[in-house]
Amino acid sequence: MALFRKKKEDVPESPESSAPVISEPSVADAKPESLTQADVQRLAEEASHIISMFESVKKDPEERLLLAAGMAGFACHMTAKKKGEPFAEIGMEDGTKFYYGDAVNAYLLENRYSVLNFLTGWFQHKAPGKALPDFHAWVKQGVQNISDKDFLIWGKHHPSDVYHEVYECWYSIYDNMTAKYCHTADEWSVLFAIVLQNILMHLEGDTEEYFARTMECMLYVSKMDISSIRKKEVMQRIGEEQIYNFYDGGVKVQLSHEDETFIHDAVDMLREFFKENECPFDISIPKNEMAKTFHFKMKIHDEVTDVIIKVDLKPRFCYIVFVLPFCADMAKLSELCTDICKMNYGLRCGTMQVDVQDGQLTMRAGFVCGGGLRKDDFLRTFLSSMNILSRNMEILKRYARLSGENSV
Repeated sequence: MALFRKKKEDVPESPESSAPVISEPSVADAKPESLTQADVQRLAEEASHIISMFESVKKDPEERLLLAAGMAGFACHMTAKKKGEPFAEIGMEDGTKFYYGDAVNAYLLENRYSVLNFLTGWFQHKAPGKALPDFHAWVKQGVQNISDKDFLIWGKHHPSDVYHEVYECWYSIYDNMTAKYCHTADEWSVLFAIVLQNILMHLEGDTEEYFARTMECMLYVSKMDISSIRKKEVMQRIGEEQIYNFYDGGVKVQLSHEDETFIHDAVDMLREFFKENECPFDISIPKNEMAKTFHFKMKIHDEVTDVIIKVDLKPRFCYIVFVLPFCADMAKLSELCTDICKMNYGLRCGTMQVDVQDGQLTMRAGFVCGGGLRKDDFLRTFLSSMNILSRNMEILKRYARLSGENSV
């Protein structure tokens, strides 16, 4: 989800995109064209920046195609919406809604500079002499796909996931790219049709298969809005987005591009770590500090230990704290401190500590992550601390305060 945050002043450098290849309209133009060939050429030159960005954030060619096809379909929907064109609203049994309309079809399928004509232009260029796939069949199939509540784009991508990625991408690059490159909303779909065609030009493989995948994705997304997502999924998404919010004194803070990138990457890395280890966790969103704190439990020498991972934004620092499930008998504090000094001697990462107020025992470690929270740094610190604690757990248990005893 964190792939499309860019500085407003940053525009990636890129070689010129391939000259657009346009086929003749598959059906009669729905309305007179307002764009000229010069407009299309201008958009092709600007599209190179978006193509470069897609290539940098989507290393897998098929993921790149999924995003490009979704963006092309979404651009058609957004153009019709921006211009106040009418939609036919179709309600589904699960409460979701999809949107059909001649205006969307014009930008997607019918005008000279429709997305379909860029798609068929690519097909004719890559497979000269080969019969074009029947796009009418795909339009009919698209209606059936929307009616199927279990439908997955390309058989593996949930439509809501594709929509959310496209939605985030659209609004993340709108001010800095789309609105900057396009003189009017009529040009939005053309810009992303050119991006899509260039992504397709660099693919090697079955042209009919890529045509089918592109049609399936762009047709589905072109009919979607936020109300096309089940309410439960919307609430999950809202909760998901809250993870990345920061507050200072209870007031939400607008992060810089660098800070936003840092925290998204850090949170994503930690969640990947928990997923790999099948470890349930909680995350807190404090309203009084620029930090994210993860909580989970793990067994160390049969002792269920609380683990806290805190990522600070200012300064950029990662803390890892193991909180033992017992406190120290303060009557034995002198001997305990002697043993803790022995445990800490020579450690290059982390320290064992005891709170002299309540006897709480912890193993604490941390490291600076100014250049980003790297997984290898995190694992090195986490495993080192865990091993130190494991090695000394039996010694520490000798100092455990019995239930009912009071701290000094």
